[in-house]
Amino acid sequence: MKLLDYNRCCEESPDYKSSLLQLEEATNQLEKKLKKICSICEERQVLAERDRVLVTQLTREFEFFSSSELESESDEDVTVHNSIEVIVASLRQLVEHQERLFEQIGIGIIQPLQHFLSHDVEQTKTSSKSYHKAQEDCTHTMEKFSQCKRHEMGAMNELSYQLFDCKLLLKKATSSYVLDLNSLHSRKGPDFLQRVADFMTSQLSYFHLGYVTSKDTEALISSMYTQLEKQRAEVTARDTEQRSKVQLLLDEVQHSSSRDFALFLVNDLHFPQETALANISRHVLKSFPSFKFSEKDLKPLERKPTQNRTKSGYLFYAEPRMFVTAWIRLFFSIKNGLLVSPESTSKIKAPISLSLNLCSVKPAQVSEADRNFCLKVISPVRTLLLQAESSQELLEWMEVLSNAISHALLAQAGSPDGRESVSPVTTDNAKPLPPPRREKSRFNVMKELYAVEGNGICADCGVTKPKWTSVNLGVLICIDCSGVHRSLGVYVSQVRSLTLDTLKPEWVENLKQNGNTASNLVYEALLPKDFDKDALRQQDDARQQFIVSKYVDMKYVVEEQRAQIEASRLEQKAESFRRSQQAYVNAESSEVAVTSSASEVSEKPRDKNSSQHLIAENIVRQEPSSLHRTGSGSMLKKVGKSLGQVKDSVVKFAKNE
Repeated sequence: MKLLDYNRCCEESPDYKSSLLQLEEATNQLEKKLKKICSICEERQVLAERDRVLVTQLTREFEFFSSSELESESDEDVTVHNSIEVIVASLRQLVEHQERLFEQIGIGIIQPLQHFLSHDVEQTKTSSKSYHKAQEDCTHTMEKFSQCKRHEMGAMNELSYQLFDCKLLLKKATSSYVLDLNSLHSRKGPDFLQRVADFMTSQLSYFHLGYVTSKDTEALISSMYTQLEKQRAEVTARDTEQRSKVQLLLDEVQHSSSRDFALFLVNDLHFPQETALANISRHVLKSFPSFKFSEKDLKPLERKPTQNRTKSGYLFYAEPRMFVTAWIRLFFSIKNGLLVSPESTSKIKAPISLSLNLCSVKPAQVSEADRNFCLKVISPVRTLLLQAESSQELLEWMEVLSNAISHALLAQAGSPDGRESVSPVTTDNAKPLPPPRREKSRFNVMKELYAVEGNGICADCGVTKPKWTSVNLGVLICIDCSGVHRSLGVYVSQVRSLTLDTLKPEWVENLKQNGNTASNLVYEALLPKDFDKDALRQQDDARQQFIVSKYVDMKYVVEEQRAQIEASRLEQKAESFRRSQQAYVNAESSEVAVTSSASEVSEKPRDKNSSQHLIAENIVRQEPSSLHRTGSGSMLKKVGKSLGQVKDSVVKFAKNE
């Protein structure tokens, strides 16, 4: 671009003004180009930083793979591990060289160009503003001066001074602007060439250092290619050998599965043996053309009694629900006298573990299960209803279970293999009782319960570290709320202490399965969000009213769940009533020695709905042994004393039922 003649800067010719405008436009274009160059360099720095991070992560993954996947002490793995370490070190050096390159680009290119834009170009733009302002002022003053009339000598005199000052200021602004423009366009070439030279120097330095670093690993990489060819050939040979072994295993599995299926067709579906063999051969030949199967293959399937006490496999387990029975496929194993299913799934409440020393195994009757191949394992604690896949599997499971049960009984009585004999606890009828459960310590139980979501605070008032529980509701509560819960009745809430009472395993399991958060999702589903529980801790009346509304009236429970809870409570009451009737039947069948002094009571006909009958039943159920030990006087005293205490509660209970 041609520079302006400084000697003509005071001229006002159109040619000079045109040259000035052209140089001004060139300055604007120069600014745009330099900003674009800076933007590109900055974007490349961002991409380089991202690339550096990715390469760093890649080298870290190389190291992790080398340390985790190549841990064996074989010469092959050691060689690969050492080679990867050398390559990782080289990659890290290349990353360092890249960081140094873009640091030099920032110092040698971006920063000088930004300084050129912010200082030189901005100074030229400031001079341009001063020049255009002076030009506008001079033109405006000239117009005012030319509009003066001939007789307005005073105005002409004043405007002449203003015009003189404006022209002088315009000449100064023009000279300063021309000087800045010429200086800017004179230095742009050498300065930009310096930046390009610095950029190329940085690139050359980076590639030279990269070449030197890579040159050190060239010999290693050459030897690695030689080793890779050898290792690849060994891997191919090993893979071919493994494939042949897998194929043999598949053939064996195919024959074994075909034999099992043939037995299923013959034994369970009652196919003729020839038809079963023909169907299997025709079906399998579609996928295995070389498959051969004959009657000889069925001979190894003839079962012989074994003493095997271990087995594992999948069975369908009948999970009892409220109205239906859910069949769930679980993995079971028999080992060390236990039948266990270690699977933890949301479909069952807890993993199954059953000791076989007091169990028996029987085929399930049609009335117990309308499915095929079912068996039941009966214990004093529970009965498991299981389903096998075929009659063959059913016989195998029953045989192994019988062997395990027999061995457990022999081991309990004292086995010849040196095991310690265990004397089972028996009753008067010599029936063995199940071994006592090893109870967990209260501290461990509390620790497990506090780990359940929401159990760190009281379910009702929010006090921290509650030490009481409602075992049937499955929640933890504080001591103040526990007093209100006791007044609700056992059909609503059964209160126990975590520190004073021993919790039954089924209670603990219920508490772990539910928890405060899960329970409140039901009993506080409709609770207003702005409800303040802090007031419950300060006012006992408010506490009692809230708990009664929550659990008895179920004010905050949705309609469907409220109906389910009420049905469950009615079922508990019915079960309690049935147990009371059974206790009465047992008491009637027992012979109670009553002396003649109680004849007035015994001679009256027993009405099952009378208060006397219910009182007598209460005495027999609560003090069965005292009737044999006491005389007639003490017996009558017991009847009289119990009459006032029990009559009201018994009548109320009968009305409710």
